[in-house]
Order: sequence, then C-alpha cells, then structure tokens
Amino acid sequence: MNAGNETMLYRGGVVRTMSAHSGGEPRHDTLVTRGGRIAGVANDSDIRALAGKGARVVELRGATVTPGFVDHPPHLFHFSLLTYPLVKLCDALSHDDIVARVAHRAGRPDRVR
Repeated sequence: MNAGNETMLYRGGVVRTMSAHSGGEPRHDTLVTRGGRIAGVANDSDIRALAGKGARVVELRGATVTPGFVDHPPHLFHFSLLTYPLVKLCDALSHDDIVARVAHRAGRPDRVR
C-alpha cells in the first residue's frame, strides 16, 4: 500500500479483516487507505463516497488483501514455505526410521530397507 498522502481504493477482491464475531468474518471487497492508513473497509458500493473522486483505484482482480500485516516477522513465511519440503526427523527412532521417512517424502517408498 502507498505510504504517501494519496487516497487509494482497492476494489474487486477479498478483504480479510480477521475480525471474528458470532456470524463469522464479514465479506468485504473494497479497502480505502489515506496516507498509508486504513480509512475504511466495506463493499464497493458502500465505500466509494469515503474514497472520493480523486482516489487512485487499484483493481485487485479477485486477489485477497490482509490489511494490518505491517513489518510482520519473516518466520510466518519461513515455517509455511521453507519447512514444507523438509522431513521431520527429530523424533526418529532409528536409522531405518530415518531412511523410511526420507524415502516416503521423496515418493519412493520402495527404497525403504
């Protein structure tokens, strides 16, 4: 998002506010920011007036926006992206157990001793 003084209207996607309430998370498709800060979240028809005529429009084309993740710790992505291909061995019971786990992860269970 833009950190300047510009008003931005992000529309045509899914805005995930992470607001939990009894009815589940409300569905929004538009986000307005001013000066890099959230000014409002709603559906496009309800929020255009808040943005004003001079707002720069960004078409999300169905993409998901998660406002509020600013300078998040990189381990959020580390654990989800980097550890997926790894084989968990910390609780392996033997060498054969390690070989079996690696072979299974590699899609080659026939390589198990």
